[in-house]
Amino acid sequence: MDILHHAAIGYAGAMSLAAAGQPLASVAFLAASVLPDADIAYMARGKRAYLKAHQSTTHSALLAAFASLALGVAGGVSFGPAEGVGAGLAFLAGFLVHVLLDASNTLGTHLLWPFGRRVRLDAVFFIDALSWGLTLGALVTLWATGAAWPILPYALAMILQILFRAHLSRRARAESDYPIAIPDPVLPWAYSLTRPEGDGSASIARWTPRRGLHAEDCTTPPSLAAIEAVTRSEAVEGMSNFARALTIVEEERLPDIHRIVLRDVAMRRLGARYGEITLTAHRNGDLDEHINI
Repeated sequence: MDILHHAAIGYAGAMSLAAAGQPLASVAFLAASVLPDADIAYMARGKRAYLKAHQSTTHSALLAAFASLALGVAGGVSFGPAEGVGAGLAFLAGFLVHVLLDASNTLGTHLLWPFGRRVRLDAVFFIDALSWGLTLGALVTLWATGAAWPILPYALAMILQILFRAHLSRRARAESDYPIAIPDPVLPWAYSLTRPEGDGSASIARWTPRRGLHAEDCTTPPSLAAIEAVTRSEAVEGMSNFARALTIVEEERLPDIHRIVLRDVAMRRLGARYGEITLTAHRNGDLDEHINI
């Protein structure tokens, strides 16, 4: 999910804890709900570094457990054992809500870093209208009632819609020969399907429970020279850390250069330039890279 939505969810949890008379836990929950996205700091080392580290080290549930323990001990020393335990548990809860929500979406997260691999449930798009609607409804209800209880039906509604949409994603893949099913950001019952092909192209389609598989199309197979340039690209290697179907979509041959454009066609509903890399292969073998994320 986007950082603004994580902050809104954190604020909803903080309002609930504050209403329950837990001010320190309230602050801890809110802070932990946005802290994992501190990996944006990797941008200071360049986009390649960010692509390799995105949603990995700062999204580790194992590291969150150690951080929560440290916070609990520090809080216990400063404010008393009960406050310390509450703050530590709230921090862990806020952190896990963030990383589990990220694991439920289309980009996924390295949940058990440094072990295992990236987890993706493909239940919700990372900017998702239905999930945002539930969160805004919870914020309004919490503000209007000034009570803690609205957080429970909100959490239940979020969990149920994620599980149901994960079921639809599995159904879409089962009823087609497409291995990638990306939920629509607006229509919760619609999915964009993608299948990388052996010739370097990608087949794309739409699926809904009512219409089934439809709107099938395919990108143009790239040249062997373009494929060779892609295999040399560090930017492509980094983007492949979380891109679903990075595909060559444009080629332009000029006397001295070969221009190649790749996009993550699985994420095409967010915008044509999302996950785009432009490679410029020169006659002398040099390769220039431009990353758009």
